[in-house]
Amino acid sequence: MAVSPVQGGSDNASAGGGMRAIAPLPAVSREYQYHLDSDNWTPDKVRCAISAAEGGNLESLSDFVETMFSDDRVDGVLGTRTFGLLGLPLTFQGGDVRAVEALSNQEVWETLHSESELSALLTWGITLGVGLAQRIPIPRTYGQPQRYKLEVWSPRWLWYDIQDDVYKVDTTDGPEIVEGDR
Repeated sequence: MAVSPVQGGSDNASAGGGMRAIAPLPAVSREYQYHLDSDNWTPDKVRCAISAAEGGNLESLSDFVETMFSDDRVDGVLGTRTFGLLGLPLTFQGGDVRAVEALSNQEVWETLHSESELSALLTWGITLGVGLAQRIPIPRTYGQPQRYKLEVWSPRWLWYDIQDDVYKVDTTDGPEIVEGDR
């Protein structure tokens, strides 16, 4: 899910030498807060969670996977795998030549998103098969390229809407269609 970048702004001739500064976005997380109950998992509950996930509701299975994260052995193995993957040399194949050239710049790539957030997103992808994150625009000065901060969410808020044939995510603003699934 992406949040649209701020358009416009106000002139700030005294502070920016005649450059326009774009108004900063408020720091808002639209993810619900919840308490994870990690003590009551039985094989039957795991089977029910898998069945619900196969029907499009990831809430219970996400909670089970998050409970697995609390085991130091699981956390260690996943950390080794994700940070090992992020440490590999950066290469791109195929696609638009301009996009490949822009992304192949190692210095730019390292500033796009924090390694810890990318690792969290990969961890969800490895364990659950899906990762959910919000791209939040970082305030910028007029003329600078737009950069984003990645905020990883628990996939427990992701569900499949059979009637509309799309994945949706529950936010504090209500259900929203997941970008890229239209």
